[in-house]
Amino acid sequence: MGPALPTLTQHSHVSLEQGGYLFTSMSMGYLLSAPIITWLRARISTRVMLFGSPWLVIVGMALLALGRSFTVQLCGALLLGLGQSGTQVGYNVLFGSGPKSSGVLNRLNAFFGLGALIGPLMASWGYAWLGEATPAFVAAILLAAPLPIGAFLWKGHGLIAPTSVESTLHDHASTNLVSPWTMPVFWLMLGIVGLYVGIEISFSGWVTEFSRNHAQVNLASAALSTSAFFIGVALSRYVLESMTHTQTGAHRINPLTYVAWLLGLGTLAMSLMLVFNALWVMLVCAFVVGFALGPIYPTLIATGIQLFPRHATLIASGITSAGSIGAIALPPFVGAFLTTSPVNAWTLLIVIMLLGLISWGVLRVAAR
Repeated sequence: MGPALPTLTQHSHVSLEQGGYLFTSMSMGYLLSAPIITWLRARISTRVMLFGSPWLVIVGMALLALGRSFTVQLCGALLLGLGQSGTQVGYNVLFGSGPKSSGVLNRLNAFFGLGALIGPLMASWGYAWLGEATPAFVAAILLAAPLPIGAFLWKGHGLIAPTSVESTLHDHASTNLVSPWTMPVFWLMLGIVGLYVGIEISFSGWVTEFSRNHAQVNLASAALSTSAFFIGVALSRYVLESMTHTQTGAHRINPLTYVAWLLGLGTLAMSLMLVFNALWVMLVCAFVVGFALGPIYPTLIATGIQLFPRHATLIASGITSAGSIGAIALPPFVGAFLTTSPVNAWTLLIVIMLLGLISWGVLRVAAR
């Protein structure tokens, strides 16, 4: 939706600045999804959720592609957020149990990074062919179409009863019947994912502009830093299982410890981008930051489900929705700083990254 923003605002006759509210609307869809999914999950099966959610994505994409009113586009973005959240939560709950859940969920979510690379390419092809990004939404609709078909036909585990996943899992005695909302560790997870999503969107959204200004390169070269970031995100999620588990499934290193080390490395990489102004430094450091941030979201969901397996849907939907708060709040501040001083903007991100690292350290202790 980012690369397509000029097309969307042209269709609805609003400014680019006003078009930014489309991201707010999509984030609101994510935020509203938590209570909706929690209520629905007690009444419908995972199959129904995985069948219905992609249709919201398809309708949302169609409204964005065809809408000539900004109100229609805002509704499309809202439905897109709801549909994406329902799809993410459904698959995360379905695959979020078992001794290797952290690695499995990280590999599952690795394809987010792949999609983040493909989506802008489809928009670019649309501009090259027709001078606008509408074909990207058509392509996205075609890519989403097989999802409800697969959910309908698949005879896999955990798709039948509304509570089949949660009710068959065992939990720590102390948290077995306790609502996550009453536990400080769950609120800590929500705070961390809010910081993480805010940092991820701020970094990926502004690293091109930062690299262009700080390294004094052209826009085409600076844009490679965004691609490097998402390559790092996808790769780190995919290799987490092999890095943290042995072939027998035993922990080689606790995923919470592994991610803490990565966050420290990512903070260092972000700091080096301030010290050096060569393009190759921007690209390498952007990759490292992506590699550091990649496992946070899946590892949080896996940890939360392990702590509160009877509330797996609530954990997945709550964590997914909490990220939307960071997506709404942080990127505008970073952008405002960036327009006056790239150094100040990056310093703000580093401080927030340090706050996330400290919070993750507290989580390591609290989740034992």
